[in-house]
Amino acid sequence: MIRLMGAICVFLMLSAVGCGGGSDSSSTISYRPFHFPYQAYGERNARSVKEFLKPNKNGLVGSELKPVIPDRPPPELLTWVDLIDSLSVPVDDGDRVTVQYVGFVYDSKKKFASSWDEGKPFTFTLGKGEVMRGWEEGFVKIEVGDRREIVIPPALTTGGSRMKNVPSGTTLVYVLEVLAIEKQ
Repeated sequence: MIRLMGAICVFLMLSAVGCGGGSDSSSTISYRPFHFPYQAYGERNARSVKEFLKPNKNGLVGSELKPVIPDRPPPELLTWVDLIDSLSVPVDDGDRVTVQYVGFVYDSKKKFASSWDEGKPFTFTLGKGEVMRGWEEGFVKIEVGDRREIVIPPALTTGGSRMKNVPSGTTLVYVLEVLAIEKQ
């Protein structure tokens, strides 16, 4: 129901933008394309997610993820968009989370980290300070099978005793996919 209401709101906003009489027709509106969510229901969920993810021998799934970084100033606050949204049990503090990820510097659009480059997924315990504050806050209600793009402002790139090669003082973009959650 909430998704339906959101879709209606987006349609109404886009309709209102297109109805402005006397506006400059040379201006453009940029927006992120809509992605249909991957959804799994009930008891089928664990099997469906495993079928969807199909890990390789090294535990990674598919090819390296690619972010969408717009040509405009970065947001000042932590932002994210779910590119794939599954319907399973969300992660809680204290849970062990296994993800595959790729990280880019927002301004230069240069990659600085990737689980594909490391050859394996990354596992950490949420809420234990093992990852930067932006990951801790950006993992709200994330579930197995979710693919999320997170834009992290410089103030939230601190912390993370297990994070490597993180540039300081810059806005970062991560695309990550949750492969497993071990409930604690």
